[in-house]
Amino acid sequence: MHNLRMVKIKSYNSNGNDSNVSFDAFRFPDHLKFLFWEAFPQKSLQQNFFCRENLVILEMIRSNLEQLWEEDQVLPSLKKLNLSNSMMLQGLPDLYNLCPNIEDVILSGCISLIHVYSSSFLNNLNRLCLDGCSKLESVMIRSNILSRSSGLVALHGCHNLKILLY
Repeated sequence: MHNLRMVKIKSYNSNGNDSNVSFDAFRFPDHLKFLFWEAFPQKSLQQNFFCRENLVILEMIRSNLEQLWEEDQVLPSLKKLNLSNSMMLQGLPDLYNLCPNIEDVILSGCISLIHVYSSSFLNNLNRLCLDGCSKLESVMIRSNILSRSSGLVALHGCHNLKILLY
């Protein structure tokens, strides 16, 4: 299993509440590039859950995450982050220094999301999906994302949002 590059875990529990599962000693292989985990049961990712150097895609849809991690973690190769429909997610850290190569951030349907710290992480971003984040209050968006042919900003259903273009 040391050469494993992709892991896809589908929820076996229909309500996604597997919070009694312990991940204390669990760690994915160092060469993992793609992690998809539907209905991840924990409130945050642990520090040594996976090798951060190689991960390119992190998808944890319908997770129980309240925050991505407790302490900031650098994911230099991460290009896609999908936490859509993670109903308990309240905020996202500033990804500028943590994920310098991020291209897609998908947070659609994260109804508890209030803040997205985005000081400059949008430099390489092609897609920012925040649709259905009904409690989201503000997000700063670089205007250059709108000038790209592949650029997409989805904000439908963000009723409390104040958009700041810079």
